[in-house]
Amino acid sequence: SFHCAAPFYDVEKRTEFSYLLEGYETPFWGSKHKDYQWSGWTRESKRTYNNLPEGMYAFHVKARNVYGEESIVASYRFRVLAPWYRTLGAYLMYVVLALVVVYFVTFVYTHNLRMQKVRLEQIVTERTRELVESGKKLELTHQLLVRHNTDLNDSIDYASRIQRVMLPKLENIKNAFPDSFVFWRPLQKVSGDFYWFAETSMEPRYAKDPHIGKGKVSIFKGIMEGKKMIAAIDCTGHGIPGAFMSMLGDAYLDQIVITEGITQPQLILQELDTLIRFALKQDEGTNADGMDMAICVVNPNQNVMEFAGAKNGIICVQAGEAKVIRGDRFGIGGAHYDEDEKLFTRHVIHIDQPTAFYLYSDGLPDQFGGEKAKKFSTKQMQVFFATHFEKNMQEQFNLLSQTVNDWIGNYEQIDDILVIGVKLQP
Repeated sequence: SFHCAAPFYDVEKRTEFSYLLEGYETPFWGSKHKDYQWSGWTRESKRTYNNLPEGMYAFHVKARNVYGEESIVASYRFRVLAPWYRTLGAYLMYVVLALVVVYFVTFVYTHNLRMQKVRLEQIVTERTRELVESGKKLELTHQLLVRHNTDLNDSIDYASRIQRVMLPKLENIKNAFPDSFVFWRPLQKVSGDFYWFAETSMEPRYAKDPHIGKGKVSIFKGIMEGKKMIAAIDCTGHGIPGAFMSMLGDAYLDQIVITEGITQPQLILQELDTLIRFALKQDEGTNADGMDMAICVVNPNQNVMEFAGAKNGIICVQAGEAKVIRGDRFGIGGAHYDEDEKLFTRHVIHIDQPTAFYLYSDGLPDQFGGEKAKKFSTKQMQVFFATHFEKNMQEQFNLLSQTVNDWIGNYEQIDDILVIGVKLQP
């Protein structure tokens, strides 16, 4: 802090001061102080500078009386020294301390390495002796492992063949939906994702009534409408556990639609949920396995498509605009809900213009890839199908396959991938 006074006695209270700290507000070298930017005139006779860095400074002050006459410039030169921890001695001490620490760490590390080397040599000697003694046992174990691995692979291959035979024939899907594709890429040889297809014709339906003639009498149950149904199902897990669930789901779907004649999508999901929970005894224990599913039922006679979803939704494209129709928040099986709480929603889409819909599991939206290792996302699928809506489904299949390959790139596939596309004309 600098306290200043000037020898002006007329109206002393109106004496003004102007300040300049050379080396702080201006460089310490160069022009004369009269060329520097002085502070404005002020009646404050005290000037304070805080936290000045080390270096040379010159404080200049001049005064002006009530008549506007300026005094000569008074100057005071001083030097601010660096704190002790930034002095040359301190830096030398840091260097010495660092060298001591490096030497100590190196000494300890080297000592530990020598001790580890001794221990490792003892372990290697002992293990070598054990390996020599157990060489024949290891060879026998290796042969057993090879045999078991071969048997396991054979079993998985057989399970894969069974699952592929269980899946609907693609030519049957093509006959029902000429402009369609099925993109199915299992993570392993067998998959927890599977697709299902059924077609019903307009015909009378009969059923045995257990209360009439001891179940030998068939009674008329009405006319079954001709409908085309297709579904994408994602079972709990993947690989062999998922494949077991897929076979269970496929069998029950056939029973619900073909045998029981249920063709409304929300009722199919409702009945499937009941059967899965009963089969897995989920009302008695803690088993939480199940499946997520999207199912579409096309009624060509009425030019409508119905959809219901258990967690999974669909992408529907009309007039080049792609909309995501989401499924309900609960899946098939799994957590327990009250009977009146777990009701699936029926969505109706009118096919009064060219319409494409896409069913999918979570394998592709959750797949990491691209330049920034992000998820593919449902949004990106929505944009993709809206962009290529005008193309036929075979072209879309080829583009989707190439896009998925490019997206995954050097990353690993993390789950089964299933995408089904169908284009309908009114």
